[in-house]
Formats: sequence, C-alpha cells, structure tokens
Amino acid sequence: MGSTPFRGDLLSQQAGAERLSTFGQLIGSIGHELRNPLGVMESSLYIVKGRVVDDERAQKHLDRIGEQIGIANAIIKDLLDMIRDRPLATSRLCLLDVLQSAANQLHLAVSLEAIADLPEVEGDASQLRQVFVNLLDNAVHAAGASGSVRVDGAVEDGAVAVAIEDSGPGVDDATRRRLFEPLVTTKQKGIGLGLALVKRIVERHEGGIEYEPREGRGARFVVRLPVGK
Repeated sequence: MGSTPFRGDLLSQQAGAERLSTFGQLIGSIGHELRNPLGVMESSLYIVKGRVVDDERAQKHLDRIGEQIGIANAIIKDLLDMIRDRPLATSRLCLLDVLQSAANQLHLAVSLEAIADLPEVEGDASQLRQVFVNLLDNAVHAAGASGSVRVDGAVEDGAVAVAIEDSGPGVDDATRRRLFEPLVTTKQKGIGLGLALVKRIVERHEGGIEYEPREGRGARFVVRLPVGK
C-alpha cells in the first residue's frame, strides 16, 4: 500500500521537528561553550585598554576587537533566544510605542503615523520590540544609504497588521521559500537567525508573519497579531 499524502505530511513534520530538536541541542551546547572564552576576552581587553591610553592606534584596534566581541555575543544571544521557550511577560501594548522603541534602538528616523491609531494587542513588549528591531534593521540594510523604509498598519479580520517595506532589491524566489528558516540570510554579514527568531516570537503571540513581494523593487514583511481582548 502506498503512502497517503496525509501520512507523507506527518512524516515530513516529524522529520522537521527532529531536525529542529537536534539543531537546538547543538546550538545550546555551542552557545554556552563560547560564552566563557568571550568573557575572558572582554576582561582582558578592558585591562589592556587601560594600559595603552597614550597609543591612539592601539586604542583603535582594541575598539575594533571590542566591536567584534560584541557581534559574537549578539549572535550567541540570538541563537539561545531562538531555542528557549521563556514565558511571555504579556500586557496590553500600544504598537506605536513598541515600534518607536525599536526605531530608537536603531537610531532610525521613520514615520509611524500610519500605525498611530491601531488597537492595542496583548504581548511581551521586550520580545515584540526585538521583532521590529530585526525587521527594521533588515529593511535599512536592504534599502541602502539612498533607499527608503516605510511602516504601514491596518486592522484585518480581528488582527492588527503592521507592514515594513523597503526600496531594496527584494528577495529572489529560491531564498523566499526558505526565508524564515534558521541559517538563511540575504545579508553579506550575519548568519541568518533574525527572521527565524522573528517568526518564532510572532507565532508564540498567536500571530503570523509573511513576506509579500512589492511591484518593481523592494520587500514587504507583514506581522499580524490578534487584537487585545
């Protein structure tokens, strides 16, 4: 007897869950192991910087080392956040405040008038801020120095939809099919955790996220969250 499509779907889902579990165990182990040497580097860097205060060139290189250690720590944090199921600290939230906080974190000036009158949602302010920090940061990188980023909002069938658009090159078809999987990225720098983490956080809020191609050039990501009860 041949396999039915339903059975095939179940087997595919089971295989995906097993891969995710293995990925999570590996990431957790690597992340914790890397934090110790990075901590030693930070401590040693602090001591060395205090001893070369008169050497401007050395200070410049030490600053660069510090920046790279910060990037490594941020990558580890994203990895560990993606595999954790931390309880959501939910409250009634105004998405305008969440988006403004995300934009401030990136030192980004973007108009948020389109979402000013959206209804409140129930959610974890810190985690939702991270969602929009990642999406806005991606949009800024895609748009480039001469491009633009736009935020739009609407209420659709009991859900609040927030769209972030950019005027960049968009995403090719091959990448689009795997866009929200771990380790998939269109950036020259980065390891492709941002959108996977965004998807996980949004789904934990009983919402969803979609990529919508724009006419001509650019990308549009839409986050949908249930209206607060």
